[in-house]
Amino acid sequence: MSSKLFKLIIISFSMFVLTSGALLEVYYLRRINKSMKKLVHNSKRPEAEDFSNVYNFIPKELSNIPFGEKTGLILGSKKIDIKEHKHAYNPSIVKNKEGGYILFYRDDQLSVDKPKNSLVPFDTYIYGVKLDENFDQASKPFNLTSSCSRTAEDPRAFQKGDDTYIVFNDLLPSPVYSRGMHIAKFDEETMSLESRQKLNFNIQHIEKNWTPMSSETQDDSVEFIYKMVPHISIEANIKNNTVSMENMPVNPVLIEKLWPKKFGPPRGGSPAISLNDDEYIAFFQSHFVDKQKGKTWYVMGAYTFEKSAPHKITSISKKPIIFEDMYDTPIANTACGDKRVIYPSGVVFGNLYGEDVYYVTCGENDCGIKLVTISKQKLLQNLRKVKVSEDITAQPVEMI
Repeated sequence: MSSKLFKLIIISFSMFVLTSGALLEVYYLRRINKSMKKLVHNSKRPEAEDFSNVYNFIPKELSNIPFGEKTGLILGSKKIDIKEHKHAYNPSIVKNKEGGYILFYRDDQLSVDKPKNSLVPFDTYIYGVKLDENFDQASKPFNLTSSCSRTAEDPRAFQKGDDTYIVFNDLLPSPVYSRGMHIAKFDEETMSLESRQKLNFNIQHIEKNWTPMSSETQDDSVEFIYKMVPHISIEANIKNNTVSMENMPVNPVLIEKLWPKKFGPPRGGSPAISLNDDEYIAFFQSHFVDKQKGKTWYVMGAYTFEKSAPHKITSISKKPIIFEDMYDTPIANTACGDKRVIYPSGVVFGNLYGEDVYYVTCGENDCGIKLVTISKQKLLQNLRKVKVSEDITAQPVEMI
């Protein structure tokens, strides 16, 4: 082979490599661009919709449900603004030692150094921030996960004895996209997480939305509602990191008979907090697609269940809880323009002008935080009470 021919082959091969690299770069850029097109980065609502009144744009599935403000169920709602993170969402909340609150939330941040083949083209972090007694920001946010993860999502904060814990989901080191649940103790003095560990219970590729049960006991056991349909609970030992499934309730499909099918199956939302000596109360979410506009709508409800395993359901909302300014957070950042979201992810008990209330923190449209104040008395009056027979062979359901 002549030297000229050899040089020609080398040059041709080099041009092929460079061209292939450029084409590969274009492929990855198009992939990322396609992913980002699914995200909406504008701060305005679509002009075709009138958002001055929720009834002007909600689907017919919700149009016959009265606003909670008109029935006395909703005593108020408030947008919580975090000035450093304008698009924070999926918040959870606990009371702090100063008479205020600690708010935990998720913030999505576009990343310029993510690998081109990344499954998610943005970073997700969990933050904590202090709120005063009026639920206004009272401190700078603290990034609780930046030192260990760029993919942590959706915190749920709950109290165990005198301690505060958060659970959240995070990516797992797997070639297949999968997420697992993690738990960590929160130190209020340093505003940081301690003893983070993965909960070894992955029977699905995506584990998320476990409902932790708050407890006054100081032991190492934490109970979760793992799934709402059927209603399954699990117990985790946070000292030796073992997770076991508890017995299923007498009637595992009970909740499907009680929550209207058109609103979608109920899924985990807020942590469960004590209602009385025998029961917990929690707020859940479900979603459905309206047939007219093709949008996905997330709604919330409430339900109660027994404190003792297998945690049988005792009552549930008859229909979604809606309020006057729901869904009014403008679509922005990484939110999807085809979704309207009210996502309850935190709850604390309180008292407002002498009336017992639940302060429910919700993610709104995947880019905002809404606090909803709910009358405890009206809520319990509006729940459908149920009694499940102890006879497992008959499994009758009695509406009370």
